[in-house]
Amino acid sequence: MTLPKPAVLFLGLMFLLTLALVLLGGFYDVSDEPEPRASSAPPARIIFFGDSITAAGDQPGGYVSLIRDTLGQDYPHRSVEVLGAGIGGNKVPDLQARLDRDVLTKAPTHVVIYIGINDVWQYEFAGLSGTEPEAYEQGLRDLVERIRFTGAEISLCTPSVIGEDPDSPAPSINA
Repeated sequence: MTLPKPAVLFLGLMFLLTLALVLLGGFYDVSDEPEPRASSAPPARIIFFGDSITAAGDQPGGYVSLIRDTLGQDYPHRSVEVLGAGIGGNKVPDLQARLDRDVLTKAPTHVVIYIGINDVWQYEFAGLSGTEPEAYEQGLRDLVERIRFTGAEISLCTPSVIGEDPDSPAPSINA
């Protein structure tokens, strides 16, 4: 099922806004003082880690590249490196297997994990090799623990809604 374009755009914009607020609140000091010419703050390395949504987000116009561009424009004196580490079809166990190689060896200061679509839809809807709910939860806990051990900040993003019915009366009931 595909979402109508306005719904996709709205969900994408809400995701970007939320993520930007989380990231900016995590390592930028907001003050009335002018930005110094050279920042004394240590460099930040943000890695977006996930599946095809993250891989596509690292392409021009995608959410990872938009965040990279925005941080570079809004904070030109702050050293921020934004890296995408998404691979299509990945599930939580795949992220566990490649965490060291694709994330931890790059010494991130922040890791954004956006995973779950393949785990859920393949398990619930497609009858494929999705991830059991208990394995999904334990896998996320393992990822968080291993990243936390390095001292990096972590942001977990919930999977996108799937199987929704745009004609459902639920929005009017919940209003």
